[in-house]
Amino acid sequence: MTDKHPRFFSKVMATKSSAELEVIVVDEENYTEDARLAAIAELNERGNEDSSNIQIENEILKKQEQREVKHKEFVATQQPKLNRPDIVKYANYVLLITLFIGVAITAYNLFYYGLVTGIGRRVSYSGWIFYIPFVGVVIALFSLTHSVSIGKKRARIILLILLVVKSPYVIFEVSDLFSYNGILALLILMNSLIFTIALSLLFTPKSNKWYYFKKKETDLLDN
Repeated sequence: MTDKHPRFFSKVMATKSSAELEVIVVDEENYTEDARLAAIAELNERGNEDSSNIQIENEILKKQEQREVKHKEFVATQQPKLNRPDIVKYANYVLLITLFIGVAITAYNLFYYGLVTGIGRRVSYSGWIFYIPFVGVVIALFSLTHSVSIGKKRARIILLILLVVKSPYVIFEVSDLFSYNGILALLILMNSLIFTIALSLLFTPKSNKWYYFKKKETDLLDN
């Protein structure tokens, strides 16, 4: 590994007392290997070198090197299975496009028609209160979509759960919106349908196989 104790951990450890650092070094349960290495490095900087700390450092470095070797061997033997299949790639592109469209439609809908719950046009005057959680949800959704594209198995499951939970609201929203703007209501319905189809492609046998091998690759790096 090129960086055994990233700068973030180094800065944090510099604020700790020597006694706190000694606790971190031996605490495998609550601190990552990089954090413990950074604690050892900080103790060495202060001149508090200890033979037991050196032993712990060598053990951690050895584990990391072994993981790297196993990972390289896994990638070398399973490379074709680790290549992202086209069905996942194109499904992810469609998810991103529908998310962009969905965000634009939702922002427009909030501004001009208000929340479906009956708040109405008041949102257009005091809407910043409602847009704060809206922006947070948007960031979370795009983060989940990115995780899906790099093979995070749980991310696609979370997206599926969100889709199931939101579906009744979409149906209610569309039926209510038809009285205001039929074209916008149809656009929301079509966009949701395309999103659903794209998401379902991530659960095909070919997609499942890729996510399975990506999970194995991640497990090799974490264990």
